[in-house]
Formats: sequence, structure tokens, C-alpha cells
Amino acid sequence: MKSLKKALCIFLSLIIISACILPVFAETVDDAPVAQTVYGAVKGKNYNGGECYFGVPYAKATTGSLRFTPPVAPDNWDGVLDTTEQPKDPVQTGYSKSKQSEDSLKLNIWVPDTESSEPLAVMFWIYGGSYATGGINESYYDMETMANDTGCIIISANYRLNVCGFLDLRDVIPGATANNGLRDIVFALEWVNANIASFGGDPTNVTVFGQSSGAALATALLAVPTAKPYFSKIISQSACGDSFYSPEQAKDVASMWLDSMGNPSAEELETMDAKKLVSKNGKLDVDVALKYGINCTFNPVIDGEFLVCHPSQAAAENTDKKILAGCTENEASLFFFFIIPPLTLIPIVQNLVTPNYDDSFKSAVIKGMSYPSTKAFIELGTERMYRYPLTTLADNYSETTDVYTYRYDYQPRLVKFVNLGAFHITDIPILFNSSLDLGLIKTKIFSGETDMQVGSRMRTYWGNFAKYGCPHEDWTQYDKDNRATLIIDETDSMVNNPYGERMSVYENYVSPWNK
Repeated sequence: MKSLKKALCIFLSLIIISACILPVFAETVDDAPVAQTVYGAVKGKNYNGGECYFGVPYAKATTGSLRFTPPVAPDNWDGVLDTTEQPKDPVQTGYSKSKQSEDSLKLNIWVPDTESSEPLAVMFWIYGGSYATGGINESYYDMETMANDTGCIIISANYRLNVCGFLDLRDVIPGATANNGLRDIVFALEWVNANIASFGGDPTNVTVFGQSSGAALATALLAVPTAKPYFSKIISQSACGDSFYSPEQAKDVASMWLDSMGNPSAEELETMDAKKLVSKNGKLDVDVALKYGINCTFNPVIDGEFLVCHPSQAAAENTDKKILAGCTENEASLFFFFIIPPLTLIPIVQNLVTPNYDDSFKSAVIKGMSYPSTKAFIELGTERMYRYPLTTLADNYSETTDVYTYRYDYQPRLVKFVNLGAFHITDIPILFNSSLDLGLIKTKIFSGETDMQVGSRMRTYWGNFAKYGCPHEDWTQYDKDNRATLIIDETDSMVNNPYGERMSVYENYVSPWNK
């Protein structure tokens, strides 16, 4: 039975993750909508009363000398640009090359079916993928349902990933910049500010929301001064809040990568085939994990110039930015369920979970646990990677602005069967009403009646927060004293301080980016 459950867990995870690479197409009817941007007109499609536009360019192709530099505005075009086909994804490993392009800095836009004559609130989605994979050419997210159920315009934007997006090569390439993937997101938000009114949107009411590394990037915007004019609220879902680098760490990781590539010159890096550019990412994953523990390999770097500090430290500068943030109950079970005895006894494996902890701190965090064990690894990974960074962010910002937090506990029937709890990413198919598109067959990943009800409630919460700044009248605001948290489950409930005294144990924890 255990083997069956493990196989089903792997299968379920592959279904959820691999659905990201499959294209989705909106229904096309006559009288296609046309909108005017500052660069030219674009033609989209109609769907169920709404409008959608795919592959709207917000920046030039990042080839040659533009590969490792900030994004550049696209050239104007004459006539009407057809934006009815999904764009290619950014360069990465794991996809066929035909689905990737360095000309990928484009947006998808969904305008809901609405009779409102007022400008609509805007929700700007940042996909996750450990800063290394992902894209907006996805069937994973049902943005039509998201737009119609929230009553908001939904936007998603491609941004550079891995080597081109989050490797700091400033010491090697003259004119290169760090954080290019994050720079792309800010540039896309600037495009939204300048153009969304033409699509019926309100440029003064933009909520940035994301999951995993996408959530971390959403929070990172709080520490980017140039992004401040372009958004008003943040929704952070399962942010890997510890996955940032100090300049020294970023330089170290860049050196590891350069060594694996044979130390190419600046010219070679700017002209190298894109597929070759990402060919050593797998090796880098191993090297970084062995040195820094389980975290993302590619990370934003706190350079003190563009990303001026860790987002948890920028509360005083963001009194006008409201925040909704949360995580799933068992985030790390997806990553650590395979670490079973005798692997739990190996020091190098233990360091993946408790990276470079000193003896006194390690003794404190494992106190009362059956350590070392798979269960303890999952709990420790969930705390270090998600709960503690979330608590720190919420504690700090609740002193200066409105903060709402949640914990997602809901488990669809199949998730319950594999016995991993509400693990990382299980909330996404519910929130987005996700389908698995197999060509001739398209089926919901989770389609039970309760699944639909939980997803509908979440979309209502998210939409209310985006439109009005409050997800629900019965959702208590968070502060350091109550740590009020909405538990999202078959029925939702408010609890105070759901993690008890465990978070106080981490007060002596020093994040890697802060060393």
C-alpha cells in the first residue's frame, strides 16, 4: 500500500506540474476585440462574454547584448497586431526548444464578462517555478474563470528565468545587471500602468499575486523603489521567502556556474546558443544544494541598488501596500517524502534540511521531534522555507499596513489518499479551477463538489481583496499579538497564532541572505 501511495503521489505531482507546459486556447467568435496600446493596436479573442489577448509584447527580444541587461521597450508597429496565439516561454530546461524563445517578454490579458461601466481592478499574476522554469503559455491556470469569478482583469507576463533572469554575471559581462527577471516584472507592470485603461482597467488598482517563487517575486517588489508606483496590493501564496542571495552568495553561485561552463568570455555568453546556456543548470542545482541546503538555485540578489533589501525589511516604506499572504499546511512534504531511513541518518542529507545550523540552534528546532525522520524533515522544511519567512513578513508589515494571512489545509480526495497533507502547489488547481489538457480530452484535476466550493470561495476572497482591500468582512486582520489566520478547508475558520510557540524558536535563525 505504501508503494502504491508513493507512486500515486509522484503521478499526482507530475500531473499538477506538467500541466504547466500544455497550451490553452480561448473560444473564438466574430467581431474580435481591438485595443490600443502606446506601441500600436492589438487584436484579441472573445470568450464567454469576455476578451483575451495573448502574447502582447512589452519588451524587445533579449538576444545578444540585451541578454543580461534590463528590458527595452518594443518598437512601435503599424496596423493591428494579431495577439490571438499563445507566446513561447522563456529559455529553460525541461521543455522542447520549439516551445521557448528569447523573444518571450510578452503578456496575456483576460478581461471579464461584466456590465460595469467603472474601470476594473487588475490582478497581475507571477508564475512560480523556482526562478528557473515556467511561463504564461499554460493550461494550468484557468484565467477565464479567474477573471469572471473575481470580476478583475487578469494579466500574466513572461519574465527571464535561471541564467538570464537570476544569475549575477556583473563581474564577467560589462554592462550586465543583476535581477533581470525581476526587472522584467517591473517593466511589465510599467506597461500595465500605461496601457491597461485601454482594456477597461484601473491603473491605480493593481494587485500583484503569485505562488512559490512567483510569490517571493511579488513580495520582492516591496523592496524595489522603482516598482512602487505600479501596484497597490500583494497576494503571496507559499512564497519561498528565504530564497534570496546576498551579493557574496550570488557571486559564489555565478562562479560555480561559470566553472561548469568552462569559464566562457563575455562575448561567448552573449552569443552562445540558448539551449547550451542552460545545459549545466542541473549540475548547478546539486552544487548549490550541497553548499546552501534545499532552497532555490537561482535567486534574486539583494544588491542594495535595485533590490535594496529583503522584502521583510521594507515595511516602513510600504504603508500604502496591503498584503494577503499564506502557505499550505504541509508545504515541504512534496520535497522530502522520499527521504526515508536510512537516508535520514546521513549528515549530508540532514544538512539539506537544516543547512549549516549551529549545534545550539539545531537542538532547539528539533526539540520534541522524532529527529531524524521523514516527518521531522517535512516539518522543519515547511517551517524554515515557508512558515517563518511568512510570519516575519506579516509581523513586520502589520505594524504599518493592513495584513491578512491564511493557511491552506484543504485536501481533495486523491491528495488525502497519498497521505502527504496539503503540500506545496496543491492549492493552485483549486484556486484556478485547473484542467489537464490531453488534446482530445480536457478534464479538471480536482472536480469534486467540495473542490469546486473551496475554489469558488478562494476566488471570491482574492477578488474582494484586489477590488476593495479586504477579502471578507469576517476575515480578521493580522497583528503581532493575535496572528489571526484564516484556515481554508472544507469549511473555513479563523484561528489565532496557529503555530503556537514554534515561530519563537526561529528568532535565533539567521537567514542565508543575511549572513
